[in-house]
Amino acid sequence: MGNYSKSDLSFAEDALLASAIHGDHDAVVEIAKLPPGVWSRGDRAAVASAIRALQERGERVEPGAVFAIAHKHIEYAGQVLGEVSAAQPTLQPQREAKVLHEAFARHEFSRKARQLSRIPQDIPLEDYRHILEDTDLFESFPGRDGQLTPIDMSGWAHESPPELEFVFEGLVPRSTLAGIVAQGGLGKGWLTQELITSLAIGRELVDGFVPSEAMSVLWLESEDPPEEIHRRHAKIVHAFGISQVEHDQFARNVRLYAGEAFPLVKVENGNVIPTEHYTELRSIVREWRPDMIVIDPLSHFYGGDENDNVVMAAFMNLLKALGRDTKTTIWVNHHVSKDRQDDLSPAMGRGASALRDAVRSLFALAPLERKEIEDFGISDSSLYVRLGHLKSNWTGRTGGVKYFKRDVSKKSVSGVLRAVDLESEKQVVAEQMMDRAANELAVIIGENPDDLTARQISKSDKGADIRYELERKFPRLAKTRIIGGLLARAESRGFLNVEKKGKARIPRKNNDFLRGFSEELKQTDTSEQEVCPNAQGTGTEGLSESGQTKQEIPCSDSHKALSDSDLENRNKAAP
Repeated sequence: MGNYSKSDLSFAEDALLASAIHGDHDAVVEIAKLPPGVWSRGDRAAVASAIRALQERGERVEPGAVFAIAHKHIEYAGQVLGEVSAAQPTLQPQREAKVLHEAFARHEFSRKARQLSRIPQDIPLEDYRHILEDTDLFESFPGRDGQLTPIDMSGWAHESPPELEFVFEGLVPRSTLAGIVAQGGLGKGWLTQELITSLAIGRELVDGFVPSEAMSVLWLESEDPPEEIHRRHAKIVHAFGISQVEHDQFARNVRLYAGEAFPLVKVENGNVIPTEHYTELRSIVREWRPDMIVIDPLSHFYGGDENDNVVMAAFMNLLKALGRDTKTTIWVNHHVSKDRQDDLSPAMGRGASALRDAVRSLFALAPLERKEIEDFGISDSSLYVRLGHLKSNWTGRTGGVKYFKRDVSKKSVSGVLRAVDLESEKQVVAEQMMDRAANELAVIIGENPDDLTARQISKSDKGADIRYELERKFPRLAKTRIIGGLLARAESRGFLNVEKKGKARIPRKNNDFLRGFSEELKQTDTSEQEVCPNAQGTGTEGLSESGQTKQEIPCSDSHKALSDSDLENRNKAAP
């Protein structure tokens, strides 16, 4: 480091003092370690002396307490404290203390060097031993690491770089900012709680989010009270079969602070200042050393203007500083802007772009698009959300979209988000619908007393009545190009027996087979008509070692109705 100007020193003094007055414990400690002579201005030295006195007594450093001591030494203590309070606090108190210490050391070394240069030739050096021994002025104080030091890259050509460590394998690295953006009520809280539980027990609960191991989580949740989080927890336990052993591990690995919002920063005179809550949180992090900190939602802990990029950037830097020494990942949930709430894009987050710029791995929840609802034949789209991986700076993005559905099969799990494969389910539902239509066609054909051929049933006027009856239940399937495929399916499934007369094929229903299939259809219809409860269950049933609970009869999925247009498109190529 080179020489410092008076303005550099004045800035460092005020920044360090401002941080201490605003409750930064690290700044208080640094001031207490500095020699009294480092301060270039007497009034700042008086303020520092007051802070040091409070620290030695074990008392809280606050403006009123500092003034009570400082005004005994300077008449205008109030004015000085006002100037200091208005200064921009430092985010790196060790760095500012280093600047002041080095400037002081240079000054002292020069002074002592001048003393040594004036030693008379006839005076023994022993008489000046105190000057010779007191020249070690550039030693850093214990624990000081704020010096700006370049990275030694000389060995990089031959050394393997360190492996990237993850919280969730391949998705969320350690020591980064990550999070989810979504509109309110879409399931952000549910998904976050499932991820926290997954990480705490070290088991994959959310498809694709594989914990590296069981890890500790510090969780700040302000939107929901502890009672609601407890209810959700009980449902997650039942939904994923969490055992008593896993639950005990969860309780050890999660620290929850719920139901209260508090700002971690405040803005005064354009300066972003850490609050007492931030200082307390930093102390907890240093003591407990969590692997991940979850802040949900950001707006309740921010304390600034969401649209101010400068303030938001400073806030995100403060969040990163929380986990810098502990390799802690900071997970921040945020709401979306109204005009982008249905999009899956990095710009959908509300407010300043500094948030998405700072985050290294960003996910988003959004409702299904109209095309997805139609393509997958979903009757109740409110049960579904899609998850996108919008940004990843250190890893590759997952690509594509994951779909989740709220489980409404029984009270003890209602609301839990589960990953669903809509593409596969669409094919299953289409197959079931085609079987139903083929069965209905066989029933309509019956004994076929007029000996209508398959071709006549599909295309000629003689088969019009049969097609009309089929159209009443399956309007989109009663088409000439589709009925041929339905006849072939009915034959292959055993619904129809085909009698051959020359080249003609005369279908008749298979009474023995249809009797059994009809009974199966009736049972399926009954289960599908059952109303699935979505009330909040108590979820108080006890856990066994395996996590098993009383069996409950689930309702069928509500999205099983596929649109006629999908069935028509699917069967265009049918024989």
